[in-house]
Amino acid sequence: VDYGRFYLDDSTVYLEIYYSLYPHQVTYERKDGGLRGDVHLTTRLRNKKTNELTVDRESLVPISVADTSGQALPQTIVTQSGYAIRFGEYEMSVVAYDSLRKDRRDSITIQVDAHAFVKELTTSDVVLCSNITSSQNRSDLFYKNTFDVVPNPTLVFGVTTHPVVFHYLEIYNILPETSYTIRTD
Repeated sequence: VDYGRFYLDDSTVYLEIYYSLYPHQVTYERKDGGLRGDVHLTTRLRNKKTNELTVDRESLVPISVADTSGQALPQTIVTQSGYAIRFGEYEMSVVAYDSLRKDRRDSITIQVDAHAFVKELTTSDVVLCSNITSSQNRSDLFYKNTFDVVPNPTLVFGVTTHPVVFHYLEIYNILPETSYTIRTD
């Protein structure tokens, strides 16, 4: 699990939550001529000051494969969700479990600071990605500003999985007629 915070308006942050699932850890059953398993995700976001549950979402992520041999299974499956949340400090908890074997589960709790964006030059969070390509498909889950931005919530990069580290961020409050230099190291 990873997340990114983006400017939405003067009182709200757009929080994207990125999930990485491992198909080789899912239990499958025969269905429609193939194998099907599901990962049940529960995401909760609680405002630490008011104790209000801002997000309480359960979803089922279907995973279909032809067979369970090593070559047929993808390394990971990435999905995401997004929420408009008010400025504040939050505690995010995510629980994932195999829908056919509930004892196969994992969870994480992360502190999230949804702070106000300043009126001067600033950026969103940097999202480390497995791939970024041009796109016009606005209905795609990973579409952002004419790009298909696929996050890598595992943050693991290497020759056999993700040999290139792509990154995405948004820059806010750019002044017209001003030149800027962006440098990455």
